[in-house]
Amino acid sequence: TAVFLTDIHVVHRILLAGRRLYFGWPYYAWSAGYAVGAREQEYRDLFALRSPRELVRRLQDDGIDYVAFDDGLRDRGFAQRLNEELYRDHLEQVFSDPDNHYGHLAIYRVPRDPGAWAALPEAPAADMYSGGRGSEPGRFDGPRGVATDRTGTLYVADTGNDRIQHFSSSGNLLGTLGEAGTGPGQLDRPTGLAVTADGQLWVADAGNRRVQAFDPAGRFVREWGGPDEGFGEPIDLALDGERLFVLDAVNGRVVRQAEDGTTIAWGSLGSGDGQLLKPTGIAFVSGRVIVADTGNRRVVVYDDAGALIRSFPVAEWAVGGPPSADVAADSSGTIWLSNEADDSILVYRTDGTSVGRLAPGDPGRLDGPTGLALKRGGALYVANGRGDRISLLTQLNP
Repeated sequence: TAVFLTDIHVVHRILLAGRRLYFGWPYYAWSAGYAVGAREQEYRDLFALRSPRELVRRLQDDGIDYVAFDDGLRDRGFAQRLNEELYRDHLEQVFSDPDNHYGHLAIYRVPRDPGAWAALPEAPAADMYSGGRGSEPGRFDGPRGVATDRTGTLYVADTGNDRIQHFSSSGNLLGTLGEAGTGPGQLDRPTGLAVTADGQLWVADAGNRRVQAFDPAGRFVREWGGPDEGFGEPIDLALDGERLFVLDAVNGRVVRQAEDGTTIAWGSLGSGDGQLLKPTGIAFVSGRVIVADTGNRRVVVYDDAGALIRSFPVAEWAVGGPPSADVAADSSGTIWLSNEADDSILVYRTDGTSVGRLAPGDPGRLDGPTGLALKRGGALYVANGRGDRISLLTQLNP
């Protein structure tokens, strides 16, 4: 009977169909005589390995014939970055479920040739999840902003290295753009990022007091220095279709540019209603502009024309100095805020209700979280400014 690697749930449809699971519910694995601790660790490793060669070798050594992914497995969150992309790219897919009859079930066959693993590549050297400090490809120096495109790839503002790095969803480096300087396409302390529906990348080039646009191939398109008086420090960006929202930190304001080039601005430096003090993050969702007003230790919510809707305090930001916090939000009314002081992500509702905090343990432990970007399907990318790597949180509710 074929052996499947899949979710551990005791009523999994594969188990009910009479197939054998490599690792089922721990009690049943123990009663079957398995070394539960060792097998559970191997089970977790097989969903987290980044090397196609090592993955297939171990699948074969473990006597596994098929690997099945479904939404139950994808949503469990036990693996910080589930490696389904490796299975999709390097194993034969023998079943798919595009109409969602079985939780988007996908089944992959492990190669039967015992030497097949040797022909597969090792893990790429440049991996955003491993990262590390440095200027080599795939390494970072205080990353700040992150943004996803419609294909699921991730852009990272590698702030200290004055460049943007582009990665696949599995963490593989796809390319870099920008270099230190003041000319077109050059960067000085890039921070916030945003990607349009057609793949154009906007970069908050904070040190050069401008924003720049690049096409999907990484070629410079244009730059914008702001309204007539110019930007003081464009620190973060958000998009609503083709409308661009720029958070100008030094001037305590939001600047909105429409597709036809017309602009409006709102806010001023201070702590009064609607004012901003050292803001560091901006998001747009459902007609609302949400700003991490970190100097005032609060979140400020405007409508898309700048009218103040509400503000609410973030007590956790009162610890330590003003953080380099970012904000992400979804249409359900949930807001995620990065909190460097205790290496966590704070979860709020748009009405100011605190829901709790996310502080995963190893291997996904956060280390100076800054930039945030929601991944399609319900996960959150986090830039670790101190840890110089990217984390992916799959459990978004405390």
